[in-house]
Amino acid sequence: MKKIIVFITAISVGLLSARCMKNRTTQTDDSLLKYDKIEAYQGGFSAVKLNGKWGFIDATANEITPLKYDNIAAFHEGMAYVELNNKSGFIDATGKEVIPLIYDPADFSSSFFSEGLALVSKNEKYGYVNKNGKIIIPIIYKLANAFEDGLAKVVLNGKWGMINKNGETIIPFEYDDMASFFSKDKIMVMINNKWFVIDKPKVN
Repeated sequence: MKKIIVFITAISVGLLSARCMKNRTTQTDDSLLKYDKIEAYQGGFSAVKLNGKWGFIDATANEITPLKYDNIAAFHEGMAYVELNNKSGFIDATGKEVIPLIYDPADFSSSFFSEGLALVSKNEKYGYVNKNGKIIIPIIYKLANAFEDGLAKVVLNGKWGMINKNGETIIPFEYDDMASFFSKDKIMVMINNKWFVIDKPKVN
């Protein structure tokens, strides 16, 4: 099949990856012109925007969702964060809303699945759900981050600590701040405006 490269200059369009653009017919490529914006191909799909609403297209430019969402984030682990009418949830690779849009909007920087769990928010508190929408870790934390190496940094009662994927406390909630992992086995923490390094626990 002939490869065709279309240069879109009349509208504001994000970069579409080469994988998403190759092996398209002229008709398919022309159909991309209707969108106001196309984000980079990631996780098997590209986010597209038309008339202020977002949806997703696959590698053959087929829309897997209606363009109805107010905000969306890229696919991770086969799931994507979506927002509509100031509520958020997640869709799967078929476009199905598998985690219903019942949660408050969340920070895009952490609104994705990592190690099988994703952050959700209600009433300015955070918890974690699995891909079936079940709340695995209660929505009780003031701040929270995505899981990495089986651990997540969270804030409870004004102090930082770390939990595992069962919600068990691994590093006690006694720190005023906690930085990103210093190394594979060290973490930077702060007490009384002084930073120091502690050992990072190993989680099976």
